[in-house]
Amino acid sequence: EQKTFCLADLDFNDQKNPFYIIEEGKFGWSWEMIQQTISSENDAEMAVEKTKEEKLKVKKQLQSELNRIYEQIQSYRYSWPFKKPVDTDIVTDYLDVIKCPIDLTKIKQKIDQKSYQSKNEMQKDVELMCKNCKNYNSSASEYFKAAEYLLKYSKRIFRS
Repeated sequence: EQKTFCLADLDFNDQKNPFYIIEEGKFGWSWEMIQQTISSENDAEMAVEKTKEEKLKVKKQLQSELNRIYEQIQSYRYSWPFKKPVDTDIVTDYLDVIKCPIDLTKIKQKIDQKSYQSKNEMQKDVELMCKNCKNYNSSASEYFKAAEYLLKYSKRIFRS
C-alpha cells in the first residue's frame, strides 16, 4: 500500500517554503526519508523556538542589567549635572561646542526603548556625556570635576 504525506510550512506570512505532497516512492523518497524529514523539520522548529526563547531571556537580562546600572549612576552623588539636558536657552552656545548632547534622561529613554544592544553601547553614551561636560566646562569647574568622578565611578560599575 502506497502512503502519501504532506510537508508544509505552516507560517503563511513567510511564504519561503511551499506546501507540497510527497508520495512514497515518488522522486525516490522512501517512507523512512519522509519520516526523517518531518522529524528533522520538527527538531529544527523546536530549535528555532528554543533560540527565540533564549534570545528573549538574554534581552530581558540585558534590560535588567542596564536599569540596574542606570539606577546606580543616577543616584551617585556626582550625577547631579547630568540628570536633565543642558538648557540651551540659558547656555546659548552649548550646541556650537557640543555636537552630540546626551544626558541621563536620554540614556533612560534609550534603555526603555530597548535601543541598547549591549552594556558597552550604554557605557559609550555615559562616557560621551562626561566627555561633553569636560569639553564644555573649564577644568576648575564643579561640572568638570563631577564628570571626572562620574566617569571613574561608571567604569567600575560597567566592569562589575
